[in-house]
Amino acid sequence: MSEAQQYTIQENSIFIPATAWFKERCVAAITESNKDYIVSSLIDRFKGLVEKVDEIETRFANEADPSKLNGVVARTRTYISTAVAIGDYTALLTRLDAMDLTSNVQQTIVQKEALCVAAETLLAAEDSKEAAQQMRDIVQQFRNLPTGFDPASLAIKKRFEKAKDGFFDRRKVAFDAQEQELQANLEKKIALCERAEALQNSTDWKQATEAYQQMNEEWKAIGFVPRHRKDELWLRFSGAKDVFFARKKENFETIKVEQEDNYTKKMALAEKAEALQDSTDWKKTSDAYKALMDEWKQLGWAGQE
Repeated sequence: MSEAQQYTIQENSIFIPATAWFKERCVAAITESNKDYIVSSLIDRFKGLVEKVDEIETRFANEADPSKLNGVVARTRTYISTAVAIGDYTALLTRLDAMDLTSNVQQTIVQKEALCVAAETLLAAEDSKEAAQQMRDIVQQFRNLPTGFDPASLAIKKRFEKAKDGFFDRRKVAFDAQEQELQANLEKKIALCERAEALQNSTDWKQATEAYQQMNEEWKAIGFVPRHRKDELWLRFSGAKDVFFARKKENFETIKVEQEDNYTKKMALAEKAEALQDSTDWKKTSDAYKALMDEWKQLGWAGQE
């Protein structure tokens, strides 16, 4: 798959095309000015996914009992299928599927049906932390199983989602205070997004970097926000950071090239000065040294002085 086929731009957003593993999805919000920075950053981020699969393949090849890695393969597939990055997902997920020793569709459906029954049983349970934790465990087990896109797999997924959502919707009724907390967290994260966007074009690299680090800590400390705003806010916040750090990287690469050029020029001046050190033509040599010093001062920082 060529890079041009790996994403599309629709209404100021970057979308990853649908694959056999997931539907078309948005991975970034962009503007005309930051589009190239964000695309470049998302392409770089995909390299980390490739490295993760490379590592699993190495473990798979060296594992006496590869079935021990079934959980790792399933979790990695889920992680990659929701990753915010640009790349050849089909090639990457096909490699993972080749290592999936539990991919028998019928066996997976049987396992998922059992989890559906367990989730549906909890719908009638008394509301408690224990019941909520049991449901979370069931959800995690369901997600760890291979994802199928045949009619039977989609039907069982729909059945499970209905039970899961019914349970948590019932709990939500008892937590009006939680709604207020979600709204407060939403406002805090929106404020962080605005601060991040205000800094994305800064050239005060040190101060802005420290500010982004602080904002990261603040973001982590803030609790949940309404689910329908979660991805939107994270894409907005991380997009601003990506723009800044891409600009910072580009700036320091430019400085490095300039320093290397200055270093070469100063080395040449040093050689000229050394060639004159034994001269007895005092006036001519003094004038030459003065000219060399003037040239030296006009050159910028060489980075190795």
